[in-house]
Amino acid sequence: MDVACAVNSLLTETEVGGNMSVVKMEVCCKKFQANVFDQNRCQNCFKSRELHVLTREEMEQVKPIYASWLCLAPEGLDFDNLMQRSRKWQRRFFILYEHGCLEFALDELPSTIPQGSVNLHQCTDVIDAEGRTGQKNTLCIITPDQEIYIRGDSKEIINGWCEQLLVFRQINEQRRRKKRSSSPVLSQ
Repeated sequence: MDVACAVNSLLTETEVGGNMSVVKMEVCCKKFQANVFDQNRCQNCFKSRELHVLTREEMEQVKPIYASWLCLAPEGLDFDNLMQRSRKWQRRFFILYEHGCLEFALDELPSTIPQGSVNLHQCTDVIDAEGRTGQKNTLCIITPDQEIYIRGDSKEIINGWCEQLLVFRQINEQRRRKKRSSSPVLSQ
């Protein structure tokens, strides 16, 4: 069962070793359908677009537009703490898809299940992170939920990624401006 999206939750009681316990089961919606009021949320379950897993058929139709090996900073790394700054970055193969999903995996084989993904439709900024991380050729991808730090082997690689990622940030900024300008202003 996909745990990526849920229409509703069902509670069931099961007996384990003589004790009753409550088990939460999630019923999933099958496909993301944009909500009329918020295009980034599903009309069926109101979960964000990134929480919906694409079917195998949909994933085969989506084209990758950029890919390369990058290093990913460990999650929760505190760059202000000098002891944590020395933690090893993880080398991952990153793939940017045309629908705005950035995935990273252990290798570049198509059959490899991605270890994580970032919905670039939620990206609010892409910034140079060399000063923050103390590492050369680093970027920070900022979303409302997280900050993802990536590092390239060379300036050319990280500049290429920066160009690709900034396109999505600019699209998101245009959408926000359009929403603000189209929302009615209430007078008091």
